[in-house]
Amino acid sequence: MIRFFIWLFLTLIIINYYKKYKYNWHFQISDLNDNLDLNLIIFLYYDKDKNIKKGKIIVPRESSFEIKELLEDLFLEKISI
Repeated sequence: MIRFFIWLFLTLIIINYYKKYKYNWHFQISDLNDNLDLNLIIFLYYDKDKNIKKGKIIVPRESSFEIKELLEDLFLEKISI
């Protein structure tokens, strides 16, 4: 019985770890203001000297997901593999 609870506890830890770190945390959306329906997007970009910088932008909630996807696509296009 004790083995079962230990196994269950370890499984829950692994599931929570996977849920947290499966996303790309360099491009994320967080609620900024519920009254004004604004979201904060944190993203990466290249500056003029081709250095990677971290930026933030405030956008309306209804278009935040599309803007985040667009910023991700534009950043990944610049990476030469």
